[in-house]
Amino acid sequence: MKSKFKIGIVLHSLQQQDSICDLMQWLESNPNISIEYFLVKKNIESIPDFLFNSLKAIKNFSWKCLTLIEKTYYKKLFNSSSSSIFTPQNIHILDDCLLRSNSFISSDFFEELRRKDIDLFFQLTSDSSVSNICDASKYGILSIYGLSASKNKEKYPLAFDEVLSKSDKTGFSLIHQEPQTLDLKIIYEAAFPTHNYFYANNENLLNRRNFYIKQNISFFIDNKFFQNNFMHLLSLDDIPEAPNISDQYKYLIIIMYRFFIKALKKIFFKQSQWSVGFFHSDWKNLQFSSANVIANPDNCYLADPFIFSQNERDYCFLEEYSFDNKLGAICVYDLTDSKPVRLGYAIQESFHMSFPYIFTFKDKIYMVPETSANNDIRIYESIQFPLKWKLKNILMKDIFAVDSMIFLYDEIWWLFTNINPDNGTDACSDLSIFSSSNPLSNQWRPHIMNPVIVDSARARNGGILFDDKNIYRVSQKQKFDMYGGEFMINKIKTLNSEKYSESTEYSMPPDLLIDFKAAHHCHSNGKITVFDFLK
Repeated sequence: MKSKFKIGIVLHSLQQQDSICDLMQWLESNPNISIEYFLVKKNIESIPDFLFNSLKAIKNFSWKCLTLIEKTYYKKLFNSSSSSIFTPQNIHILDDCLLRSNSFISSDFFEELRRKDIDLFFQLTSDSSVSNICDASKYGILSIYGLSASKNKEKYPLAFDEVLSKSDKTGFSLIHQEPQTLDLKIIYEAAFPTHNYFYANNENLLNRRNFYIKQNISFFIDNKFFQNNFMHLLSLDDIPEAPNISDQYKYLIIIMYRFFIKALKKIFFKQSQWSVGFFHSDWKNLQFSSANVIANPDNCYLADPFIFSQNERDYCFLEEYSFDNKLGAICVYDLTDSKPVRLGYAIQESFHMSFPYIFTFKDKIYMVPETSANNDIRIYESIQFPLKWKLKNILMKDIFAVDSMIFLYDEIWWLFTNINPDNGTDACSDLSIFSSSNPLSNQWRPHIMNPVIVDSARARNGGILFDDKNIYRVSQKQKFDMYGGEFMINKIKTLNSEKYSESTEYSMPPDLLIDFKAAHHCHSNGKITVFDFLK
């Protein structure tokens, strides 16, 4: 009786990038897993096949040259990985022609494959021919695919079409094919901001996805089922190694044009800056075109506003970023009257600060500003409101977390924050939740679903709104080549120790804001609504 879960890894090449090798090394080092490797071998059997594969080789060679140029040019801007020949000790050959034949299921090789007692096949891309080995395993095949799996229109390499079409996000999906029924299901999806050129976009996707793949495989080994089943698919297309020649030329022209326009704007046009606006109403009656604007101080911009009422006065806490010292500090304005009055700094540290979220607990006022530059989540207590604060406690240390919010719901204190589980600097894609009986404690329990959202279009916090008994989380939507393109208002529907769900109730694209390019934050105290915008 076997004691380990046996995974059959299906390779289509021995040349693998570092991120793939890291994933396979993790699988090999897991004491609960045993590995068998299978290499799909391509055969050329006829003149038409030879010509087809020759054209394919030219296409692949052209694409490798193009990506090599990108890698060389951008190596100072992006921490690129390398590829190497992966040589496992034991590897079995899967003949591509035999895999695609109608007689494969009844072949001696299929019976030999079944005797290997594979629990789950795992292919690191998508190849429809591999589906024929599904019944040779106990739990079927797990495949990596692009986000377009739900549309079933994959025709480009991973992370290419998103750059070509200026998509806001790039991601992947995990597809599970069950034995016997051969049903295809999307069991996981995750999306990250699209980089503006292919090499970086592809590298980012390959590096970011490993954490979530490991998470899903670990869950399956422990429970023998996947945590999610998003939807069924009719079929799954093959993922090509390279785009066709015409799309490669199109991509090259587009990239050169974008680079040229960006250089022109940098030289001849004034750079956009964030600003803060406010309107005397609740958030549902907000009129952007009639809002007042807080003038940016000299050589600074303002962002991330929160409004808080005290002693019949309305105070706006926000980030004031200085271009001189390249740091943000927490500043306060009095917005009670129509004309904003700058009161001064509430908190200044030697590191960058932003997102000054405020809450009350036992008749005291506390602030949770973003301090990701110091790798922690901390709470300050108001000593003399609104300008004097002291550090009360550090909730979490050695963590890159941004835009944290703490609030009471169903007699439990909840911490919503954006954390990159890979310890990277992309904090726009993951929303994590923690709970505690005391908001000042440094003992916070992670939610069982963490990260509860992995989607750069809606994961990052952009404020919070309380309306009667409802709580609305404001989320940022990252746009192509732009941070914080617009914000959405999401009603929290389920929040407990086992589940989290929300539904988007309102979307505030920047075209609602006359002459504005972007908006990524909103908050209200019921009397005044504040937001930021890029102009």
